[in-house]
Amino acid sequence: MSAVLRSVVLPALLLATACAHAPRSPLAAPVPALRRALADPDSARRVYSAGEVARSATLAGRARPVSSREDGEVRARIVVGVDGKVVPGLLEFLPESDPELAERLLAVLPQWRFRPAERVGRVPVRQLVLVTVRSKDRHTSVDLQPAARPEG
Repeated sequence: MSAVLRSVVLPALLLATACAHAPRSPLAAPVPALRRALADPDSARRVYSAGEVARSATLAGRARPVSSREDGEVRARIVVGVDGKVVPGLLEFLPESDPELAERLLAVLPQWRFRPAERVGRVPVRQLVLVTVRSKDRHTSVDLQPAARPEG
């Protein structure tokens, strides 16, 4: 192998491989699966938004805290399933969200448990929920609201 190949091509290949396998920011990925779920006419898979349920999803206990040493805010649309867990893959961060806080929220969401939303007749359904996490002076607050269907 020539010296040029060793000094130029191999480092470039290693860098390209490392970049291809580097973790991506959760804010960088579009979430077409969420859009499909919101449009699904099948009531078993449908995701309901604000105003379409008789009772909205609520936290079933204390949420595992999202800690941060820096001030910031993250806003995400999540889908709470009929089992009271966040549905993997059906999560979308809003563009103005803080990337570091978004990573921390991603780490704790699987441990959060909810009382699922219900349609009339106490039928549990999947619901779109807006989660807002604010960190200020090392204190973190979490706000949950039923989310409206995103435009577009």
